[in-house]
Amino acid sequence: MKKRLPGEVALALAVILNAFNVTLVAKSQFGITTLSSVPLVLAKAFPILTFGTWNFLVQTLIILLLMVLTRSFKTGYLLSFGIGLIFGRLLDLFALLLLPLPLGFFWRLLYFVTGAFLMTVGASLFIRCQLPALPFDTFVRDMTQHFEIPVSQVRTTLDLTCVTFSLVVSFAMLGRMEGVGPGTLVTALLTGTITQRVLKILDRHFLITPLWSKKKNASGKAA
Repeated sequence: MKKRLPGEVALALAVILNAFNVTLVAKSQFGITTLSSVPLVLAKAFPILTFGTWNFLVQTLIILLLMVLTRSFKTGYLLSFGIGLIFGRLLDLFALLLLPLPLGFFWRLLYFVTGAFLMTVGASLFIRCQLPALPFDTFVRDMTQHFEIPVSQVRTTLDLTCVTFSLVVSFAMLGRMEGVGPGTLVTALLTGTITQRVLKILDRHFLITPLWSKKKNASGKAA
């Protein structure tokens, strides 16, 4: 029997979990995750803004791109902006909290493997929470639903696009490769596929439904 998980709880867990994971992977120095490589490079090239702030701005552009591609607007996109802002603040907070962690090779490898894997769990929670999510995850969810294509295809395409952009900006503005490394390539190639498998496991054990929708349905029946 499936366990019920409120969509609101899934959303909160996803925001906190992925903010921590992004920071953990960045700490590994093997190359940050694909989606976060863009704001990290921009933060290095234009340090007037923090990594968290650049992350919010890039995610805002992602939502605008989603509206252009799907030719639609949902009120939930406005909430995605707010969630993106909170996520950016958490990134800066976790960066300070994880600052004392050791940087030996074994520890850095552990940071990368742990953060990269748990990132797919957070992404899966975002996709299934049925609530406005981070712009990156909203993009993947709505693109798969609108065009009826697999999550792995959308996510992998988005990942590779972000890596390409990051490399161009990195060499053009900094004269070196920054933020992008072997780990970035690994996540670009595998995150979409692993997320698809995590979704299947999540669907097998949990029924994720927002509490607000239940209240709405109940009030509708009563009326």
